[in-house]
Amino acid sequence: MVIKQTLQHGIRYVNTKAFLNSLPQKISIYFHEIEKKDYDALLNIFQYFKMHDYKFVNVEEFQQSINDTNKMIAVTFDDGFDSWTDTIPLFKKYNAKGTFFLNSIFLENSNLDVFKKNISVFDESKFINRKGIYDLVNSGQLIGSHTHEHHQISRLRIDELIQEIEINLEFLSEFSDNVNHFAIPYGMRRYVNTDQLEYLYKKFKSVSFGEAGMQFSQTQKSIQRYPWNSSKSFHYNLINICTDTSIFNNLTLRSGLG
Repeated sequence: MVIKQTLQHGIRYVNTKAFLNSLPQKISIYFHEIEKKDYDALLNIFQYFKMHDYKFVNVEEFQQSINDTNKMIAVTFDDGFDSWTDTIPLFKKYNAKGTFFLNSIFLENSNLDVFKKNISVFDESKFINRKGIYDLVNSGQLIGSHTHEHHQISRLRIDELIQEIEINLEFLSEFSDNVNHFAIPYGMRRYVNTDQLEYLYKKFKSVSFGEAGMQFSQTQKSIQRYPWNSSKSFHYNLINICTDTSIFNNLTLRSGLG
């Protein structure tokens, strides 16, 4: 583990020295559960990027405007946590829109053991309920698809993936008829194969990923999100956002920022 961490630190050091740029005009970041440190990080994000004239938009507007020169940032969330509702006043205060990519297994009377293992969260009380989802939607936030049970989809047959999507969309249709965007479980491109991506690109307006170092590679169909690390400093995260490691990522299918 120590050797791996040392190697990751070394790779990040080289990349941040060689490929550091100014802030990209189109930025997308994502969170999971919102703990105190994440809420504080989100507050700093709103304040900093507002000061730098970024507009906070949902993924729908982000992908529609991907090729213009306007500064935009899409704040997104994955899985399905009750703590998401704590962000509603913050989004309202800063006149911001977010996107919440939801699984749906916790919305049915079912055994959650597999799902809890998939996302490494074992306290069922942390999952968002129907009222919480309605609160997000009614406050103007966008919800998106994240599969039913959060499997690593590269391990699924295409028919199994389609079933995961269709079940998920059926549940989410209770809350919105505008579920047109998808986020890859676990975020990494190596966790989805070519045939699956072809299906997802046809099914949804956009597919969101989650690798650091890819903020300069945004397209309408492929939204590259940065996994904000609230355990690190704000400066550390800004440096990561400004560093373009797309060559390294494409060659290794690993992030060049650790």
